[in-house]
Amino acid sequence: MNIIKILLLLILAFSPIAVIPWSERAALLPDSSFEFFYPLYQWGLLVAGAFILWRLVKAVDKKVGNRALLWLVPVMIWFVSTVVGFRMSRETRMQGMAEFAKRSQPLIAAIKEFEQDQERPPESLDELVPAYLPAVPETGMPAYPEYVYYVGDEARNRYADNPWALVVNTPSVILNWDQMFYFPRQNYADVPFSAGLERVGDWAYNHE
Repeated sequence: MNIIKILLLLILAFSPIAVIPWSERAALLPDSSFEFFYPLYQWGLLVAGAFILWRLVKAVDKKVGNRALLWLVPVMIWFVSTVVGFRMSRETRMQGMAEFAKRSQPLIAAIKEFEQDQERPPESLDELVPAYLPAVPETGMPAYPEYVYYVGDEARNRYADNPWALVVNTPSVILNWDQMFYFPRQNYADVPFSAGLERVGDWAYNHE
């Protein structure tokens, strides 16, 4: 294997450390050209793990041992780099969620103003238009563009007796159900899954 191929393999092996946090940022940044590579790297971890085990077995065979180990090194580096990249992206994700929480303040203010004027929360976010908002806003996060609004019995039963709640589904990995919540009562500790909650301003992030 010549030096150029080795360099290319090493660049590829270390790339997750940069690409995964960048992908996370792009997923949460308004007006970004969104490219979300999480699923690619998650499946890559499974494939790399299987490859490492297979190459370790093949390395026992003296006929192919050296060649197996030659490919094993960059794959192992890639595997470790991907794990590190995911850990680094957590801080990036929470920074993006904090920025999202600030962007959501006009929507929350509009719901509360409607509630004060009408003595009830809106039945849907569409009721805020046009008197309180020019249009129902999006979250500004390319990966998670929509607010989910709960009101009445559904909100009270699901979310600790709150008269209404805002939810944004924010899954980050395979079989993951992370969410951002806003409760007007701010009683996040009263929900059954509170152990996984992290406060983000007036919101809370549920780590599944």
